[in-house]
Amino acid sequence: MTSKKIKKGSRIIVMINGIKHPFSQINYGTGKNVSEEAISDAKEPLKIKWYSDSYVLIPINTNEL
Repeated sequence: MTSKKIKKGSRIIVMINGIKHPFSQINYGTGKNVSEEAISDAKEPLKIKWYSDSYVLIPINTNEL
């Protein structure tokens, strides 16, 4: 874990990314053992929707050292 002190009013970007490489397992959500799942077992694709009222809560420590 790393941290960095940023100035008040700075903007923070949140990026969501799925890891897809040959050495990782993908859970397709079928309920089977992840090692035994195949893409053909997945029925519906995952859909992520962000709405205008969506937010990410980031706790901030305001105590100065």
